[in-house]
Parts: sequence; structure tokens; C-alpha cells
Amino acid sequence: MCIPKITGQSSSPLSGCAGAAINMYVIATGTDTTFQWYNQDGIIQGENNDSLKAFTSGKYYCIVSNGCGSATSDTINVIINTSPSITMQPKNDTVCEQAELISV
Repeated sequence: MCIPKITGQSSSPLSGCAGAAINMYVIATGTDTTFQWYNQDGIIQGENNDSLKAFTSGKYYCIVSNGCGSATSDTINVIINTSPSITMQPKNDTVCEQAELISV
């Protein structure tokens, strides 16, 4: 079989925490195949393996090519969740024994 065919890939959506890599892959058949990954902004330079590590949210896909043709993977939606942050510090209060403290 000469024309590439994608026989498997990462499911979508994929999600993870900020700073961690999201790993995705494609599996393809065909002879002398090459891989090129893209996101919503276009080609991702230097990403030409059957797997990709993403660190930013977006839509990703891979085109598998050879001299006979090409095949495009389904889009993989990657969601990077932001880390929690403290938006307000607690205030210091003095509480008498057996008193109830309500802090806002």
C-alpha cells in the first residue's frame, strides 16, 4: 500500500496543567512516510515525527505524506488549564476563646 492511511491517533480533547506537556500521536501506514504537525496558526516548524508535545491550548493535526499522496489526521483539541492563584490574602483577626470568626 503506497498511499498513507492514518490508522490511529490521540483522542480529543486532551487536557493538562500549565507547564506540563500534552503528548499526542498518529499511527499511519504507507511507505516512506513523513509527518508534519500543524496548529490553528499553521505549520509547526521542526515537528515532523509521529508524536508531538504541546504546551499551549489549541487545535492540532498532522499530515502524513509520501510520494503517493497524503492523509490528514482528525483535529486534536488541546486544553491547558491555568494554575490556581491566590487572589486575596487572609487578614489577621484576634478571636476570643469560644467566639465565632467570620472572615471575608
